[in-house]
Amino acid sequence: MIATTKPTYLPTVDVLRGIAAMMVCYFHFSTNSAYYGSYLPDTNWLNITGKFGWLGVEVFFVISGFIIPFSLFNNKYKLSKIWIFLKKRWVRIEPPYIITIFLILLNWKFNGWLWSYHVEINWYQVISHFFYLPQFLGFDWINEIFWTLAIEFQFYIFISVAFIGFNHQSIWVKLATAALFLLSGLAVTDNRWLTAYSSLFLAGIAAFWYRTNQINKPVYIALVLLFAGCAYFQFPSNPFSIPIVTAITSGIIAFVDIENIFGRFIGKISYSLYLVHGLIGGNFLFFTMYVSFVKDNEWVRSIMILGALLLSITAAWIFNKLIEQPSQHLSKKINL
Repeated sequence: MIATTKPTYLPTVDVLRGIAAMMVCYFHFSTNSAYYGSYLPDTNWLNITGKFGWLGVEVFFVISGFIIPFSLFNNKYKLSKIWIFLKKRWVRIEPPYIITIFLILLNWKFNGWLWSYHVEINWYQVISHFFYLPQFLGFDWINEIFWTLAIEFQFYIFISVAFIGFNHQSIWVKLATAALFLLSGLAVTDNRWLTAYSSLFLAGIAAFWYRTNQINKPVYIALVLLFAGCAYFQFPSNPFSIPIVTAITSGIIAFVDIENIFGRFIGKISYSLYLVHGLIGGNFLFFTMYVSFVKDNEWVRSIMILGALLLSITAAWIFNKLIEQPSQHLSKKINL
């Protein structure tokens, strides 16, 4: 049955955002390596299960494929509003991102002072981050997770133009727009570009079509299976996990209504959590390795993972209140 309502807010999306952010935190805290090697041995069950947490990034991409067109649809977006839309998105995501960059630089300087080594900051590298260009200019990302924000911003630019095709009254125009995006992904596989992730975003767009009554259930299911199948070829190193997560995420958005207080809370602070978890939880785990009873006890280190997660959630809540929410309020004042 086709959805009979056109809600402007879906709690399910917040819950999924929260799950995705927690997955990424879990991955980084349980499996990432530091100067001393892996925080947990490869045989530890947290390390084993945490290795799948990177799939939270794919969940975020599917969510964006749904929520951005869904928002444009509800705001009756037209191509003439392209600069307003991009300004609105920039105000929403850029200030927390830039402030996080400077917090990371302060952390570098603090560690340099604490451990008595010189920290040289390349300001060309820093400035390139403001425009999501490090990977195109030969610089490393200051934080390895920032590459995903570059892909997200590319999607904003793309959807600001392509939405007229994705939201066209003709199903054939919709499908032709999707086909061009999909084929571009199979042709341009450089992972610095949005095209390399086209199947993931399209799975979200299919859920958008279904949730707004533009396609029926059989067509939706056929399209999601097609896009998940294309993900199989786009990500040959993970030919099963990514397609499965892509299809499941899209299906949950399309068919499931979840109302969960904790899930919604984590979802609301998910962007802040994504930005600061390495800075807070990562630093916490780093310094625990200088405590002998932690360093020498695997079970204690396992408990420290929970501590890092709780500290990160607390810091994300504070960051959300002080930094992200003001950006949200400014963004909401920009009417599409």
